This record gives sequence, C-alpha cells and structure tokens, in this order.
Amino acid sequence: MRVALVHGYYLHDSGSGIYVRELAQAFVRLGHEVILVCQEREPERCDFIDSAYVLDADNAELQRVYSAPRRYAGSCRLVRPHLAGKLLVYVEGPFPGFAPQDVTAFQNATAEDRDRYIASNVAALRTVFAQWPPELVLSQHLIMQPFVVRTALAGSAPYIVTEHGSALNFSVRTCRDLVPFAIEGLVGAAVVATVSTGARDDLVAWSAQQGLDIAGKTVALPPGIDAGRFAPVGDRRAAIDSMLARVALPQGFDIRTDDDVLAFAGGLRNTKGVQHAVAALPLIAQSRRKRQRLLVAGDGPASEPLGELSTLTAAGGSEAARNAVARYEQLQSPPEWGDVVVDAPPLPAGPSVAFLGHLDHAQLASVLAAADVALVPSVFPEAAALVNVEAFAAGALPLASYHSGMASLDDFLAETFDDEVFTSLAPGPGLTSRLAAAVVHVLDRYPTADPAFRMRVHGIALSRYPTWEGTADAYLALADEYSVNCVY
Repeated sequence: MRVALVHGYYLHDSGSGIYVRELAQAFVRLGHEVILVCQEREPERCDFIDSAYVLDADNAELQRVYSAPRRYAGSCRLVRPHLAGKLLVYVEGPFPGFAPQDVTAFQNATAEDRDRYIASNVAALRTVFAQWPPELVLSQHLIMQPFVVRTALAGSAPYIVTEHGSALNFSVRTCRDLVPFAIEGLVGAAVVATVSTGARDDLVAWSAQQGLDIAGKTVALPPGIDAGRFAPVGDRRAAIDSMLARVALPQGFDIRTDDDVLAFAGGLRNTKGVQHAVAALPLIAQSRRKRQRLLVAGDGPASEPLGELSTLTAAGGSEAARNAVARYEQLQSPPEWGDVVVDAPPLPAGPSVAFLGHLDHAQLASVLAAADVALVPSVFPEAAALVNVEAFAAGALPLASYHSGMASLDDFLAETFDDEVFTSLAPGPGLTSRLAAAVVHVLDRYPTADPAFRMRVHGIALSRYPTWEGTADAYLALADEYSVNCVY
C-alpha cells in the first residue's frame, strides 16, 4: 500500500517526530511504499529513507537531492515542502534551517503568516499527491496538517488524524482563531487517533464543546516499542559501561554501580517539570544516604537556568535557589504545584546532575538501560510521554505526574505492582517533596539494578505496548474499519 505520512517538522527532536520516524520505518519494514512529508534535513540518518526531494519556491516542482540503496521490503521517499523560510510551530525554539525570528507559534502568528503557511503546504501536498497518489494519508497533529491534507486531497483518499497533544494544548486552546482549522480537519478524517486514553477523552470532550461529535471515530492508539533497542543490558556494570561507550558525561562526573541512577529525557522547558527533579535531589539523598546521579537528556531554553539551580541546591543554598526560580521563568511552575525549592541540606557528594544535551535514540536507550527510575514530572498536560514507554521497556520504572495522557500508564503500573506510588504525583502542592518521596519509595522497594527484575519489567512493557509494526498494522485496520466516516 502507498501510505503518506504528513508531519510537517523533524524526525529526531520531539516525541511526535520520533513517533513518525518509527512508524514510517515500520511501514517500510512491512513492505509498504511510504511518502514522508516533513522538514527533515538529514535523510541519511534514517536507513529506511531511500530517496529525498525538495520542492521549489512555488511548491510545484520536485528536485531529488538524496538517494540510497533500499534496505527493507518497502520504500520511503522523504519530501520537504518549501515554506519561504517561515515555520509555524506550537512551542517556539530553534529549528534547523530557519532563523530564530522566522519561527513563530501558531497562536502568535498573524493571519497573513498562517494563510501563507497553509497555502505553501497545500500546494506542496497537491504536487506530491499528483506525483504519487496515496491510498491512505496519516496526518499528524491537530493543526495545520489535517486542514491542509483535507484541502489537498479533495476526497481522493481517506486520511487519519493523529493528535499528539501539543497542537491542542499549546496552540488551539489559547487562540480561538485556530479552532475552525482544527474542526475542519477533524470533520473530514476517517479516524482520529490519540496516543493515550486520557488524550482521547480530552480531545473528544474539547470537540464536543465546539459542537462536533467525534466520539464514534476517535480511538486511543498507543505508541509502539522498539523492543530490540529499548531493553535491559546485562548487570549494572555492563549497563553503565554500555552507556559510557555512547554518551559523554561532563568532565569530573562519574557513575558508580552502587549509585542511584535517575533519568529525565525531553525538552528542557518549565512545562516538563524537570526543575522539580533537580530540586528533589537533596531530599532523596537525605533519605537514601548514598549518591544520586540524575542524567538529563535534552536541550531547550531551561538548560542554563537548570544548571544554576543544580549548583545552588547541591550547595544547600535554598534561598539563593528560590531567588533563581523567581528570576528565571523557565524554572517556574504553575502555582498549584507548589514551590519548586524546599529547604534541604547540601548534597554531601556535590552536584549530582549531568546535562547530556540532545541524544539520538541509541544513546537514549543506553541511558535508560542504566537508570533505576525515569522521571517525567510534567506540570502541563501531555497527550502521552513516549519516553515513559521507552524507559519501561529498558527496565527502568517510570515515575510520572498523574494527569492527562500519562495517567493511563501510571494506572497500569499501580495495578501491576499493587503500589499507589505510581499514581501519587497528581496535581497539587508539594510536587518536589512528593517526587522525592516517590523516588525513595521505589528505590527502597524494588531491586531496580537486578538484571532479572529489569527483564521482568521489560516483559511487562511488551505485554502492554505493541511493536511499531503492530502500530502500523493497527492504522491499516482502522482505515478499513472506519473508512465509512470519510466526509469529503
């Protein structure tokens, strides 16, 4: 089958990008022909992409810019639309190929910018679909991809919308002008897929508030697992050595086999709550009486403020740390979560946080395989947290905030291990203290460094989540089952 995946962004810098990349590869492995429409600049990083094209300034002519031998049963063409140097996003930040001043959040963009962005993408998709007519289109996010996909297809093929959360929570909910685009994209979809049950319920409820009933065609479709990559690695020594062979630690920062190893992976911005994880370390050390090592994988605007917060809390400078939180917006959380910094003694072993920067998937897998616990203390709604699933498969126990799309995995963990700690991080004051207590509880109760236990955790993860090939097959089954819902 010829399947088009319309993403609009990159394949390595976000949860949705990784989702699209892994899904595209799964379709190729299964023997399908994939057209991948996005802004990715490095097709050579993906061994399943065998050709790449860019469109001219009018998005009317295709130019082939990359070729590689086919390695799988199927094939994948990557096509990059021409956006005249302007990219609209949900959360502003650096994007390769675009100057900072040319990256604007949809909610902050002018109507003229939005119209230009839509026109460029519609023209690009019309050219792509005319060259390679798809049998099915998988459109990512709530805006603007579904809107432009519907416009460009003009009824020639069914499409499925996959909502990853950011478009709804950061953009559409904050700007009424974006709602009609979201609704029109949803109306024409054969199926609407979300990455968790919580995200499904949220999107259905929001759509109903706008006068659109999508309950009958909206399903929760969990992300897949690369079970070969995200898996336990021998004993603790072997796991640490495997990580050190792939990941450079900051100078002077070491990890011993008897350390408590915690991991965070994601964008470094205040919505992710990593500031609470940094501030919790002195409290964890006070209870555990041993060294902790928090490995932070990712980059973003909170990177430098978090480094300062780590230094201050490690030295016991609670008042100075509170002043830093007040000074930096990227260290602040919504007030309902309570103060980020609580009074605590200094860390006896000094700073315990290693900022690793952006890691590729193989590097991240090695970090998670060495970690006892993966922390996802988000203070903002999440459709899901792919890193939770990947950590789970790697044998690390995920501790995530108990809300939005993360709650379904939290509930599963609480039921599986008969332990309410996995649902203890619900919205409310004292998140830093509660996170520290939850980490201590997990480390005290579970043999997280034991290879047999980690293999058991890996097996539980595989019983709960499909492989990416399973997710790809599920999309095809949904298209067959719900094609009657197409509204052209």
